[in-house]
Amino acid sequence: MNFASNWLIHKSLRKLITNQLLVNLQNRIMEKVYENYFFYRLRTPWLHRINFYGESLEKQLKKMETPVETEID
Repeated sequence: MNFASNWLIHKSLRKLITNQLLVNLQNRIMEKVYENYFFYRLRTPWLHRINFYGESLEKQLKKMETPVETEID
């Protein structure tokens, strides 16, 4: 009985410690991500207007405004 209870305590403690280490690591990573994001966002204000395809926001809006011509039979 003593061995079993010790083993359960050891297992649960290990799980708690592992979870806490993972949470700490996640928090540190997110802090770095936010630091870098705001660093670049403040120093290059034009950067946020470019999407993944390299188009600026203005070009995207113009594409949305131009009507698509469809032929109706």
